[in-house]
Amino acid sequence: MPKIEIRINSLNIAAFNFETQEISAKNGPEFPVLMIPYDLQLYAYEDPNEPGTPVHPVTCVYLAGELWSLPQQKVAVKSREELAYCAPVPGSQIASRGYLEFPFDILTVARIEKGRTGDFGAALKFRSLVAIHAPGAMQTVQRFAIAESQTSGFTISRSHWIERILPELGYGRIELLEVRLSRGIARDHESIKALDAIRRARDLLVDGDWDKAVAHCRIAIETIPDSRQLQLNGPHQFDLRVDDFVSDHLVPRLGQEEARFLADGMKSLWRVCTRPARPAASDGFQRPDAEFIVRYTTAIVEYVGSLLN
Repeated sequence: MPKIEIRINSLNIAAFNFETQEISAKNGPEFPVLMIPYDLQLYAYEDPNEPGTPVHPVTCVYLAGELWSLPQQKVAVKSREELAYCAPVPGSQIASRGYLEFPFDILTVARIEKGRTGDFGAALKFRSLVAIHAPGAMQTVQRFAIAESQTSGFTISRSHWIERILPELGYGRIELLEVRLSRGIARDHESIKALDAIRRARDLLVDGDWDKAVAHCRIAIETIPDSRQLQLNGPHQFDLRVDDFVSDHLVPRLGQEEARFLADGMKSLWRVCTRPARPAASDGFQRPDAEFIVRYTTAIVEYVGSLLN
């Protein structure tokens, strides 16, 4: 369990404890919020430079947090909670439980995902206003002080971030996949297979597996010519199947020139998505490649679906 000390100068005044597996999110994609449940331990104040070193009760008036993504340290999201939380008994240390809520927007989430390669690395820094009370029975407020923490890093596991947090932040739900399907279409129809392949490709984008995301785009593209009856019999090269499909089903709707343009795009995309087309020295697809290919594949599947239904 991560623990972040909050200090006045070098004196510990509070400790912020939290469990990364309990971090959650809500309200995405319109108003995404990251929620960090915490246990705040508040300590009495003892200044060793004060004669007799009296023990002062303290009150934490508010707790403000700043959340950074690592390693870039470019995304700062702020939260503030009014507490008025007091440790009234001299020498005591008590704990208060609550949530810090960090409001996000979908662009912030997208920037985080662009830099994330596995686990989500982050850092927290705190600033708090503390009231220091007089020792003794009256316990009137003597003064206020600002307490701060160092920037402390922590990690949310890749599985927890992908499965529990990202969906609730709304990541990936802004872009809608809309393909028109005929009523009563069979579950094993090629159009359904194309949609399933694209959905899987999008999941793999979030998972950071660029090569597999592209491979599922190839599957989606391959289903397009097979979604209608072709004149060709038996297995044929993909280019020939596309030509047959376009000639019979798209030329009458689009005209020769526009239909050929669409056919060329399908063929080029399929070749890029096919592993042998990648240079031998290549390390595989990178995030920008995979994102572009998934978007391009989605656009083609959507467009063809709108033409044929």
